[in-house]
Amino acid sequence: MLAGNGGQIGSLSDSGNVLTNLVIQGAAGSSFTLGTATGSAFSASALTTIDASGDAGSFNLFNANSNNLTIKGATGSDYVIASGSTDTISIGSATSGHGGVDQIVANGNTDTITLTNGTVGLSAYIGALGTGDHISVDTGTNVISGNAVAVHLGLTAQAVALGANDTIALSDGGVDTVFVGSNSTVTLQGTSLGYGTAAFGVNGGSATIQVTGDVTGALSSGSYALTTINGVTSGNAASVTLNLNEAHVTGSFAGGSAANAFVNMGSASSLVNALDIAASQAGVLDYQLNGHANTTQSSGAVQIKAGVGLVDWFQYGGNTYVVEAINSTANPAAHSALGTGDVVVELTGLVNVATLHAPIF
Repeated sequence: MLAGNGGQIGSLSDSGNVLTNLVIQGAAGSSFTLGTATGSAFSASALTTIDASGDAGSFNLFNANSNNLTIKGATGSDYVIASGSTDTISIGSATSGHGGVDQIVANGNTDTITLTNGTVGLSAYIGALGTGDHISVDTGTNVISGNAVAVHLGLTAQAVALGANDTIALSDGGVDTVFVGSNSTVTLQGTSLGYGTAAFGVNGGSATIQVTGDVTGALSSGSYALTTINGVTSGNAASVTLNLNEAHVTGSFAGGSAANAFVNMGSASSLVNALDIAASQAGVLDYQLNGHANTTQSSGAVQIKAGVGLVDWFQYGGNTYVVEAINSTANPAAHSALGTGDVVVELTGLVNVATLHAPIF
């Protein structure tokens, strides 16, 4: 056990490899640091758990580089940098909240990061570049990206996407901004009322989901990537901002509005077919309904202008899909099917995209 009432331990060595659990305790207002920003936090290969949940002050853990670590943060504030894989990092619990600004950098793969029972209005910054992470946050103002902590500290100008194949859970009551990576799933969790669960947004929760950079990477006939968002309904869609602004294109709704951008898929034979239809119809809708503001025509074929992304949407198989057909080239080009640089977002269930919080770009 280490007393956390102030101070720093730059390194911790366990040459006998017998230390498995490290417990840190401290009083409110105290600050304790394990490790240094430029060095390794410890050399203790048997260590599996670092538990600061009994520390009411602030706890800093720098450069924890072992795999499969369980890290429990303090109830005051935390700054955790962990580079190992399959780490479990938790701050707060059902019985013990957390009340400070939290910063977590976890750049290994398949990490689990959980914030529970936080103080409403306080901020958390989670930066995770690894793949297959599981991230869950609750109330508070939460920014989740590949470099959220660096952005918070003013070290970089713009957040980058998380790693691929993450699952992210956002709880009602929080104000969340997420920069998703490829093939990620975001779930909007409602509030338990004792007799059931109310939808996300009932207690003021809001989510801004940035899918910038999460392009399909393949044609509809291949293993295309998409972002999946669970928990959006036409009733709470005003609490959700879906941002598709690709940095290299100018985005717009096909047809000039979300209502005009709806594509009827009554003739679609499969989801793959529906995606191709949506991608091909984006330019047609703009040309017909928006005064071809973002399109032109050549040899009878509609072409999307250079550097333009056109968004339309459809419902198929009980779910809703948003497609951005992107022409990232320097010249107008036809868009006859889903392309490798397009964007696909699945909203589970039937959602009226026009009711999402604007803007979508």
